[in-house]
Amino acid sequence: MNNNKRVTVIFYDVDTLELNHHVDEFPVEHEGRVIIPNSFKQGKSIVAVCEGENTILKTEFAV
Repeated sequence: MNNNKRVTVIFYDVDTLELNHHVDEFPVEHEGRVIIPNSFKQGKSIVAVCEGENTILKTEFAV
């Protein structure tokens, strides 16, 4: 049984404040919650974790 789930993580880089995303497979707890390792979280402020591979089309910010 595969205990990983493919997700898209949307996050800000804490140094540049640039909005980014990353698609990867992460382990899942028995309740179904995705476990994002601390090594991945370093230097990031995570905004959302979306199920599956999502394509970010465009982001714009109001000035």
